Amino acid sequence: AQGIPDGTPASAQAFEVTDNINARPPIWVLGPVRATPFLATSPGGVSPAKVRHAYGFDQITGDGTGQTIAIVDAYGSPTAANDLAVFSTAFGLPAAQLKVYYPSGKVNNLNSGWALETSLDLQWAHAIAPKAKLALIVAKSASLSNLLAAVDYAVKTVGAKQVSMSWGSSEFSSEA
Repeated sequence: AQGIPDGTPASAQAFEVTDNINARPPIWVLGPVRATPFLATSPGGVSPAKVRHAYGFDQITGDGTGQTIAIVDAYGSPTAANDLAVFSTAFGLPAAQLKVYYPSGKVNNLNSGWALETSLDLQWAHAIAPKAKLALIVAKSASLSNLLAAVDYAVKTVGAKQVSMSWGSSEFSSEA
């Protein structure tokens, strides 16, 4: 397509993407995030079993065995694996099979909003499909070009058939 730079991921071919468009996680955290291990013996809130029931996943026999779910987020989270382990223990889930990929190289920036979203995405993917392998694909930045390249990496390189993304951006003129 005219105007699309060479190397633009296939997932972005339907519309022109410029690097000045950035995605953001749907949750904004103001101030520093202080992660405290969840040590309660019986966690509150909505349990994985209730979420599985609400979406009808308790009506199917699958538990994710043999599947790889890719989670695509920007910047990653240095505590994501530990957060996932604490979540799994708190709710009696099996240990997660998590592998982290950095298709554009390791990220040195920490963004607390993205870190929170990354942990949340991993935890609930694991809650819904506890035996699936999880592949965290960390985009180098929140630019749509980097995020869409991470989606391509998840599908083409990692082989994920399910990809979860929790990010959005403003609309742009060619989107309509």
